[in-house]
Amino acid sequence: MVFSAMQLKQRESYQRFCSDLEECCAAANDFCRMTEECDTIVEELLEHTELSADQIQTVQEVANELLRQFTNDAVYAAQSVHVYIMDPIDEELKDKLFVTEEWAKKQGKSSRLNYCTNY
Repeated sequence: MVFSAMQLKQRESYQRFCSDLEECCAAANDFCRMTEECDTIVEELLEHTELSADQIQTVQEVANELLRQFTNDAVYAAQSVHVYIMDPIDEELKDKLFVTEEWAKKQGKSSRLNYCTNY
């Protein structure tokens, strides 16, 4: 069935779409749109074909699995965005924000707190 093949292809390739910030955002949007499109296609399919109750149930179950896959992948892509935002910030500021153990011992607790709040 077409929906099963789409789901298999999606499972094999969804992580390839999250290699940078722009692609993560695009993938999240695309996966959301695919969910909407797939839902529309299933409605039209069921509307314009004469299927038995068992066939309708099978189509709905397979389509629901695909919809869940697209939804989960959209969430994964959206959650992956933080890596591309926070990693560069962390690299740039970690020496300024996170003091060394040696400095912390030398300064004491109150100085550490003062340093962090004043930064």
